[in-house]
Amino acid sequence: KASAVYQLNYNDYPHGDVTKLTKDDVPEADILCGGFPCQAWSHAGEMRGFADPRGMFFFEIPRIAVLCRAKILLLENVPALLAARNRSAFATIIGALNAAGYEVQYKVIDACGWVPQSRRRLYLVCFRRDLRIAGFEFPSAEPCNLSVMDIAEPAERTAECVQDPKG
Repeated sequence: KASAVYQLNYNDYPHGDVTKLTKDDVPEADILCGGFPCQAWSHAGEMRGFADPRGMFFFEIPRIAVLCRAKILLLENVPALLAARNRSAFATIIGALNAAGYEVQYKVIDACGWVPQSRRRLYLVCFRRDLRIAGFEFPSAEPCNLSVMDIAEPAERTAECVQDPKG
């Protein structure tokens, strides 16, 4: 059903089972951007790590990155991946990305610096080693002082609604 919704929204039907993709299915790409299921690492799941089949899905990322010869990987997951209980799993993740030929940098960033929502996420930025890319720094931002209403409604309209609730 998710593939059908994707097709309706983007007029592009996903290939299906990502674990079955081959080099012929994946075009070369400069950037591979995505995430892997977080339930294995977070309170949203049972925190079983690689013992959870969803946790094993991570290994498709370095495999596909090699297939498409991605220069850069931008990956996202929950900060709990850095928790002590996941330390070994995170080392395995970094090791798999290194073995695929990538240098890895990571940082927990709160989206509140850019949007009116506090949403902390772990970001991994990986550069293909043979490109010798150096000098990357994660962006920093001041906390956003906007509310959703500031974005959803122009200031004049918001002021009118406050004065006249029927507005």
